[in-house]
Amino acid sequence: MKTPTPTPNPLLPFQLDPEPAPETLTALGGLPLVAQTYRSLGLPQSVARPLHLKQRQRGLDEATLVERFVRLNAAGGDCLEDFRRLAEDPGLPTMLGHTLPLPDTARTLL
Repeated sequence: MKTPTPTPNPLLPFQLDPEPAPETLTALGGLPLVAQTYRSLGLPQSVARPLHLKQRQRGLDEATLVERFVRLNAAGGDCLEDFRRLAEDPGLPTMLGHTLPLPDTARTLL
């Protein structure tokens, strides 16, 4: 007996709304979970102990910058310019509660 396939059946009925959504949306909704995992595992403290790269006490600390590299990697970024793509995403800073670094900030750390 042949198993029926759902492919010829139409999807559940839905209507396409032509109006833009009033909310700020992002395709990178999983990145805040990466940040939360990074923090929950105590990695900021682990990074802060041995890593003292900054010469001035302004801007972001090393642990925060490392977290941003972790998020870049989780988003599939493979070069510093990909920080710009994350920074230009309208929804991601809203979800994270802060702006994202531009490539020059990351380049300075490296």
